[in-house]
Amino acid sequence: MQNLHNSKTTADKLAEQHSVSPRTIHNDAKFTKAVDTIGKASPEAKQKILSGKGGVSKGDVAQIAELPYSVPRKTTWQILPRC
Repeated sequence: MQNLHNSKTTADKLAEQHSVSPRTIHNDAKFTKAVDTIGKASPEAKQKILSGKGGVSKGDVAQIAELPYSVPRKTTWQILPRC
C-alpha cells in the first residue's frame, strides 16, 4: 500500500519539473482560468493579454474575470482600455 504522506501532488511534481514553488503552479492555474473566462466574453482581449500587449496585471485579469459573464464585449474593452 502506498504511503499517502509521501505522495506528491500534481502541483508538487510540476513545481519540481519547472524549478518553481507549488504556490506558483496554483497561481498560474488561477491566472489561466481567469484568462479563459475573459476569452469567453472577448477573444480579442484574451489574445492581447496572452501576447503581453494588454497592459494589464495578473491582478487586473483576476478582477475582470470575476465580473458577471453577461458583461458585454464593449464593457470589457472599457475595462481593458490598453488592449
